[in-house]
Amino acid sequence: MSHARRQWFILSANERDADDMSKNSAEDIVRRATAAFNSGQPDEARRLCEQGLARQPGDPMLNHLLAAVLFSKGEIQSARIHLETSLAKRPANAAAQLLAARIARTTRNFDDALSHLDRAIAIAPQREAFLEKARTLDQAGLRLAAREAWRAILEVIPQSMEAAARLGRLAWEDGDHASALALLERAVASDPPHPSGSISASSARICVTMAEPPPPTARRST
Repeated sequence: MSHARRQWFILSANERDADDMSKNSAEDIVRRATAAFNSGQPDEARRLCEQGLARQPGDPMLNHLLAAVLFSKGEIQSARIHLETSLAKRPANAAAQLLAARIARTTRNFDDALSHLDRAIAIAPQREAFLEKARTLDQAGLRLAAREAWRAILEVIPQSMEAAARLGRLAWEDGDHASALALLERAVASDPPHPSGSISASSARICVTMAEPPPPTARRST
């Protein structure tokens, strides 16, 4: 083999090694695992994350993504462990704080959920964090705070059918049937209708009908 041919072989081998290293980097594994997860292949996403973590067990991106995959499969405790590992390395990651809040809300640990949400909002005040905070307050039974949160969302996002449906339900439970009907009808008018509104609007309509006095009957002339 000539020197030139030997040199070409060495360079090609080095290039192949670089490609292999790139394919096995945490960033590349995260890209492939994310693509698998988004295409409806959570098991493949999990396999890729676990493969990457076998080499880099403390990597925050891989732990965060694996936590998301596990959470989607209902494996709450394992998801929490991986997310805690991720947050220990990158506490200023708003998406990880938001996922931590969702995990905490699922286990009805509302204080922790709200703490994570406050951190997420402080880092990056985005729509989904405010929605999640309103859901958490609502589920925790903090009605006044939940109502204010949903109202604030509806003012900023008038097209939020979830906010309209939640506010409608709260108004209905408070006995304000007319306001409930208007809000729930607004939710039902969405495409597709928000599930919270589609069930309750008919009930609210019945309540309003029952609360209204019947129209006066016209006297028949004799």
